[in-house]
Amino acid sequence: MNCRFLWKSLLWALLCMGFAAPGLGLEATPEAQTPSAGQVAYRSGDYASAKAHWAGALEQTTGSARRGELLHNLGNAAFREGNFLEAVARYTSAVEHAPRQSDTWANLELARSRAGLEAADRGDLAATVERLYSILRLPELELLSFGVLALLGLCLLGEALRGGRLTRCLAVIFLGLGLGLAALHTWRAVHTPAQRAMVTASGGAALRSEPNLDLPVILRVDGGGIIERVDSLPGWLRVRADGTLGWIEDMQTLEIGQD
Repeated sequence: MNCRFLWKSLLWALLCMGFAAPGLGLEATPEAQTPSAGQVAYRSGDYASAKAHWAGALEQTTGSARRGELLHNLGNAAFREGNFLEAVARYTSAVEHAPRQSDTWANLELARSRAGLEAADRGDLAATVERLYSILRLPELELLSFGVLALLGLCLLGEALRGGRLTRCLAVIFLGLGLGLAALHTWRAVHTPAQRAMVTASGGAALRSEPNLDLPVILRVDGGGIIERVDSLPGWLRVRADGTLGWIEDMQTLEIGQD
């Protein structure tokens, strides 16, 4: 195995990664077309009808880019209604489906400001690193990890068959990338639970030990607080908030995150 063959193999592996990406929900934004019923209602100021249309479309949509677009629209409608916490929840979910949409990030920061919440991007080092960590969606992160592992395997094969300084250097590089991606994936799994919701009630929400309004409140979750969903019953969610398990009324929350 000579160096020319190794470089060609690496190039082909990178090309295969590029061709595989569209199959993981990385579709482009649809081209301009006839306005939908939601857009017509939104432009006429009928925000409730626009939200109903986009919410219905969201339930029928699986593509991540399209879901991000619909969630962005729902956030716009909620913002126009003055429901800033609802807008924050919608924009937060939208940026997880389409994390590189600068318009959604700008709208999220404006909605958080109007809702009296601190900025999503606080400007410090920790927030900057977190923003960089979140720039890739989980399917993209998994695809990139697979590609790096494939290239590492190719380098190790080249080292086993022929050896050489080039293959050793490339193996070290891809090993470092693989470890970094593994650390990123672990960080995302620990800090971003799969099932989350945001409290959208302006006065916050009460956490109770059982799904019963007659029981005392064991914890209050402020509006804009993010909670982890554990279980559900009609009208109620069992959640974990600040390490405390309890039940909260479903109507006071909105789901966020990737589906």
